[in-house]
Amino acid sequence: MKPGIVFILISVIFLFIFSCEKEDTNSDNQAIRIDTKTNYYDGLLSGYYTYRYDEYDRVIERSSLVDYSIGINTEKIIYNDDIIIIYHYYAETDTPNVQFDYLNTKGLVDSSVAYFNNEITSRISYKYDNDGYLIKRDFKSEDNKMYFYDSFEIENGNRKKCIYQMVFGSPDNDIPIYPSLVAASVTFSPKEKLYLQKRLENKSLKSLTTQTIYNDTVYYEYSNKANTISDSNEGYAWQGLPNKNLPIKGTIKSDNGTSYENYAYDYDEKGRVIKQYYTDNSTSWTTYTYVK
Repeated sequence: MKPGIVFILISVIFLFIFSCEKEDTNSDNQAIRIDTKTNYYDGLLSGYYTYRYDEYDRVIERSSLVDYSIGINTEKIIYNDDIIIIYHYYAETDTPNVQFDYLNTKGLVDSSVAYFNNEITSRISYKYDNDGYLIKRDFKSEDNKMYFYDSFEIENGNRKKCIYQMVFGSPDNDIPIYPSLVAASVTFSPKEKLYLQKRLENKSLKSLTTQTIYNDTVYYEYSNKANTISDSNEGYAWQGLPNKNLPIKGTIKSDNGTSYENYAYDYDEKGRVIKQYYTDNSTSWTTYTYVK
């Protein structure tokens, strides 16, 4: 396994999408920019993120400290007319993953290719609805024998239903090496990386000996609070429109049964989310500060 494409996501397990006091438009919400994000898991600091933006409010650098024994990971983003290039530097190596996001005529990524040492490590294809919401994404890493097939149903500007399928190993039982759970991890947006970790946490990946397929379907209920902590609020505006509102409940139907997650939020004087936490686990939360 190439060390440069190993990203052990010990970031806290938090879902995406958060909000304002009043009902704003998606355009208004996306103009808000997050300055820092801090994750706590079981009461312990488990991740700290900082952001730099250009004069167009696009993210140009994102630094993350998620493993204190390794150091800081950094993403540097270069913008061109129809291609966005992301360099992901891992703390343990000077050689970055390099990801090319190819944009469609609406400025949204419709395909991604990630490289390490000039070798392709993963590919992703994306599909959107007419409004610009992501409705399908296929991730394939032949090198790591990992495949993720995601689809989303949108209702009133929110992901109402999410269907996830994770495939580990090829039909001839060539199994990925744990813990390389996310090959070329920059292929996923920040919130999606955190949710991927959530999806994987209860899977017995260390013991896999044959090709294994996991299926999860998540149904969300939303408040009327506007979303101020989406991927777009972190400057990743080319990955589809964010959810309009904040989730308050998730019903997760998996191969092992049904589970539930409930969410709550604290706000600043401007109605922006400054804390998101699970009501089922008061010792795990995420805090946010804003650029202005």
